[in-house]
Amino acid sequence: MPKHVPKQSRQPHYKKANRAHRDTSVVWVELPSKKPRYVQPLPNGGRRYLTSPVGAIVMPFAMLAAGGIFAAAYYVVITLLGLSHWFLWVIFSLFWLWLTESWWFGLTTRTFTDVYHDKILIYGAFGCKKYVFWRLQCQFYYRQNNRGTPALWVKRAKHRLPIRVDNTLCADWEDFLCEVGAREIFGNWLR
Repeated sequence: MPKHVPKQSRQPHYKKANRAHRDTSVVWVELPSKKPRYVQPLPNGGRRYLTSPVGAIVMPFAMLAAGGIFAAAYYVVITLLGLSHWFLWVIFSLFWLWLTESWWFGLTTRTFTDVYHDKILIYGAFGCKKYVFWRLQCQFYYRQNNRGTPALWVKRAKHRLPIRVDNTLCADWEDFLCEVGAREIFGNWLR
């Protein structure tokens, strides 16, 4: 004979225990949004961060405007010294392109960086690898600036000076800084 199982009765709504209201509970799951994804998974477990399409268009114009201002000042200095030779203009132009590479490289490639569990690859113009940082040998920091996108500072183990990586063209720089594990710097103090 089967054992007798008591019938479970449903409690009325007014007798149930109070639950936390939906507006006071914390939701940790992010719902999928319609914004485009600028992070791509890589086959070997890494993640690829892409450049921002808006930043890739706007930042070269800023580079050209700032370069025009510096070129005008350079022209005044060269004419005052009487050195109006074309070779100096070529040197100035190449120096300016090298100096502002982090502003315009988004026109030549869509890849900003690849993040793996053991290393971080930072790309430069034309998709060339600019930096390779091994996670065990580096410390990562960031500092807020006026533009809203903080710059990543990388302190390598055997080097005295840190390297500054400009995040202006990274489309998802918050996620990038979080995945790298960068800590915030306030002045000279670590947070």
